[in-house]
Amino acid sequence: MSLLTLLVILSFFLLANLTTVIISKHTFGKCLPLTLMSTAFSLYFSQIIFKTFKIGFYFMLAYSLFSIIYILYKRKDNKLLTKIKETYFTNGFYAFVIVTIIVSIFDFNRMYSHWDEYSHWGEMLKEMIRLDKFYSVSSSVLQVHKDYPPLLQLFELFLIHTKRNK
Repeated sequence: MSLLTLLVILSFFLLANLTTVIISKHTFGKCLPLTLMSTAFSLYFSQIIFKTFKIGFYFMLAYSLFSIIYILYKRKDNKLLTKIKETYFTNGFYAFVIVTIIVSIFDFNRMYSHWDEYSHWGEMLKEMIRLDKFYSVSSSVLQVHKDYPPLLQLFELFLIHTKRNK
């Protein structure tokens, strides 16, 4: 992962979580799990409703950009912006940024390295990229594990789409 890719992905999650903070009025740390899970769920529901992952990907991009638009619209409301700053720039914010950078350094140029990544997890992801569908469809070349829930693969698929479209 290049530095630019890290910045794009980190910026996306920070902006998406800012939108969640603005909407829910909770702190960064309380909103982060919801933001992370919503990335995978948006792809999941996009596939169920529209039969493509792209709509969910673009929905999450629009969701993350909402925070910028909202802050620009409310830029004269100093009391509101102060409240957003207090709930956003918490210890959870700094911990997330630091941990993301550390993990990115640790995983720099990491490839599949364990047998289960070669045997099914990586294959499932490749099938979802190739088909733009879940790996459990009949056109998939997977022979096993078609009944596994795809939540983690959807999150990884989202990161790959973000990396491709930076």
